[in-house]
Amino acid sequence: MSLHQLVDLFTARRILVVGDVILDHYIRGSVTRTSPEAPVPILNVESEEWLPGGAANVARNLVTLGAKVTLLGLVGKDDAAEKLTSQLKTLPGLTPAMIADATRPTILKSRAVAQGQQMVRLDRELTHAASAKVMETALATVRKHLPKVDGVIVSDYGKGFLTPEFLQQLIAAATAAGKPILVDPKGRDYRRYRGATLITPNAKEAAEATGLALVNDEALTQAAKLLQATIAGEAIVITRGAQ
Repeated sequence: MSLHQLVDLFTARRILVVGDVILDHYIRGSVTRTSPEAPVPILNVESEEWLPGGAANVARNLVTLGAKVTLLGLVGKDDAAEKLTSQLKTLPGLTPAMIADATRPTILKSRAVAQGQQMVRLDRELTHAASAKVMETALATVRKHLPKVDGVIVSDYGKGFLTPEFLQQLIAAATAAGKPILVDPKGRDYRRYRGATLITPNAKEAAEATGLALVNDEALTQAAKLLQATIAGEAIVITRGAQ
């Protein structure tokens, strides 16, 4: 089967994406002078842009490929949540299923960019574990949508929404429903993903999770086997960037 044929298959797929949603904010402009108040450049702002990031970007990419996507994430009750939700509503085929929590902000990453070069990034986030009430709502939402989808993608950025307990409940529910569950992992303890169908760490993440120096293909294979044993899933894909 060709890559084009694989991409065409997305048009018939319904996918539940669960993960850390982020609002990406880009402030673009030019620098021509330095501040008299401190030795820092002055950015003359020319444009601003807000884009879905994190798990929201995963969902955006999937609907671009033609899939029908339901996106479950955690946001605050703030302007950033409104901006993110309005962005998502413009994407045909994407259904937001956001949980609003007034005790934490929507994750917002603002980047100042001058002449194509990023100068600084400002992060607004709280990463402590979400409350039990939020997790109950999230699990109920998962169970509501599982019968309607072909599979689940978990996009973990380590921001407190995907707790180990919730992940295990999510994986158990998906398994019981006969739905494959694919995980883009974060952190070093992959036991939290045990039972997932597939995980997709990059080489750096695989090295951190196994403690191995991935200097050659043999070491990479060893790391893959260790991680595969940890999750007891069907497969693992280690992405290698330019390699």
